[in-house]
Amino acid sequence: MNKRNNKLKPWVKLTLNIILIVFLATIICYVSFVIHINMKKDKKTFAINYNNEPRLDYQVCIKENPYYLSKCLNKGKTYPSSIIETINYNISDNFRTSKIIDMIYTYEVTANLVSETDSRNLMTEELWNKKYVLVQKTTKKIKANHIELNEAFNIDYRYYENIIENYKKDFPVSMKGYLKINYKVNIKSPDEKINKKIVLTSKISLLEPMVKITDKIPGNINKNIYINKSNIFKYTLYIVLNVILFMFAIILVIKSCKIKLKSEYRIMIDKYLQLYKDIIIVVKVLPSCEKLEIVDIKEFADLVDLEQELKIPIMYYEENEIISIFAIFSDKYMYRIIYQEKNRK
Repeated sequence: MNKRNNKLKPWVKLTLNIILIVFLATIICYVSFVIHINMKKDKKTFAINYNNEPRLDYQVCIKENPYYLSKCLNKGKTYPSSIIETINYNISDNFRTSKIIDMIYTYEVTANLVSETDSRNLMTEELWNKKYVLVQKTTKKIKANHIELNEAFNIDYRYYENIIENYKKDFPVSMKGYLKINYKVNIKSPDEKINKKIVLTSKISLLEPMVKITDKIPGNINKNIYINKSNIFKYTLYIVLNVILFMFAIILVIKSCKIKLKSEYRIMIDKYLQLYKDIIIVVKVLPSCEKLEIVDIKEFADLVDLEQELKIPIMYYEENEIISIFAIFSDKYMYRIIYQEKNRK
């Protein structure tokens, strides 16, 4: 006889799991919302102030001539190229912080000698570019609140102009040239979240009767850095709680996916077994029916009526959980009705 199952029915299990999943999802959303709101409310506190003052200066030193009395001319003018000998640069930068910190700074000075097409149009095309290292790249680590950089170097104007002139002779095209000086500084302090890049450039025109020098210098920078004053321990607990709840919800989802709800076939078979348990015998193997005439019954009610008439119990046999056979065996006949998952026979 079919034994009663005291366990929860699959649809009840699935319903309870869905309720738990929704409940956990609500808690996870609420905890995430609390974290978000509290982080917004956290006050930013002052951490450090830094400022830097980049400077670029130069003098144009010239040949002796009857027009200029000074050996070197100050910056910011236009200079006859025929009398220029050297351009003496002095580049400096003062970087200060409001407290002593660990810093790493790197600096270098390079120059690019460039020739490009000389066109009346605004569009120009670069023809040739060569890089020169004027001051080798240097990296230093210090613990301080002040960095003072000062680099002095001379540009031999005639040397670079001769290179461009020779290029023009070898490639007779309408062109112009210039020398671009690049001074690059990078100051880092990972602990204080400082990563400052400073670039100063100076462009010297070549192959022109009158030389112009144009500079590009970033302005003075004064900046405050703030940090969020947060309760790290509190947020860590919130995050750990969220992770635990999330993992538990995933486990419930996986378990829910494994719950098998009863099909119409299974509901029908279980119903017959329950309603007619007094006249149904569950067997592992059906008796042989080789010498019997098989009679297929259309309705289960007809099989029940036949059992009442013949006073012979109904045998129930299930094959692979997808085929169910209800049968009555008499001396000459096997009366049967067969049900199959998805298809009823």
